Amino acid sequence: MSVGDTGSAFELVRQGITVKPGYRTRIKVIQSQVVATEALESVSIGSRNCRFSKENENMRLFQNYSLEACQFECAVKNSRAKCQCIPWDFPRTDEEYNSTGICDLFGSYCFLEAMKNVSNYVDKGCNCINDCQGISFTVFETTEELKPAELCQEVHIQSMLKVNHHAPLIQFVY
Repeated sequence: MSVGDTGSAFELVRQGITVKPGYRTRIKVIQSQVVATEALESVSIGSRNCRFSKENENMRLFQNYSLEACQFECAVKNSRAKCQCIPWDFPRTDEEYNSTGICDLFGSYCFLEAMKNVSNYVDKGCNCINDCQGISFTVFETTEELKPAELCQEVHIQSMLKVNHHAPLIQFVY
């Protein structure tokens, strides 16, 4: 499961939430919105330390700048450098298409493992800075192991069943 805006669907590799069977998972989502005035656009990027979506001169795969898109491009670049390939189902520029091969099975494993490594998203020459405006989501997750013995007590199950005394005997196997 993933929580975010539609522009960050590519972030499933890094930020997805795994909901495991046998566990109760509770997810709390807090939304934050950053709004910038028009006057902020006249301040240099270095001084304000954020980018608007149209300030995309460093972007190669995406038309609009966002911190997440920049970090994703950075991770692809770093993973490509480490594994010397890009999987067929990852975006690539025309230059990368001509200069970098498509990963085989082992290269794909290398690439996907590198994409999971948080250090590949950190600014290794990528100049990723915060968005000047937009919506972000902070997700808090808690999990608790389900205890079948407590959840399936005989009294609890019997209260959920409509017993027809003329029907054949129903037997539950645990």
